[in-house]
Amino acid sequence: MEAFHHFREDEKLLQSLRLHYDVKENKDILKAARRIKTTKDSLAKDNKKMQEELGLEAMNEYLKMATTVKGRHYIYKVLDGVNFRELKYISGKIMDRPDYVQIYGIPNGSMSQILVCISKNILGNVKNIYDELKEIYPLTGGGNLYRIQANCPITSLSDVMDEFLVRLQKF
Repeated sequence: MEAFHHFREDEKLLQSLRLHYDVKENKDILKAARRIKTTKDSLAKDNKKMQEELGLEAMNEYLKMATTVKGRHYIYKVLDGVNFRELKYISGKIMDRPDYVQIYGIPNGSMSQILVCISKNILGNVKNIYDELKEIYPLTGGGNLYRIQANCPITSLSDVMDEFLVRLQKF
């Protein structure tokens, strides 16, 4: 009796799968599942390609902001209403390019964020500059050799950005 119960459950499952995959025969279920998997993989690949293309367009907009001094490219910008996640992605892509210094200020009410990044070929340490500046300005945050992210009062934003710029020009 138990075998019969298992058989009926399996038959219900197969019938449900046939309806779900819109096939007439049990043998076609696997083909339909593979076709859906292939379509899903293809769509994921196309989606990733579109995201990269959109990211490239956005990155090119940021690259246009750069000012070049003695072979080094500086992007120094206060950005209102920016998508911070997108900015971090774009700044990371720009860091892969040689000789870029990026200093972004993002006001947000009485506080602001600062994102400072240098290209990986620049011999310097942005974290050391941050550590020095937090002794002078009310900064909170952190980072590493190449990138820091910090918060500060809006009243200190331009001074902190300027300090980073002056110190980074010495690298």
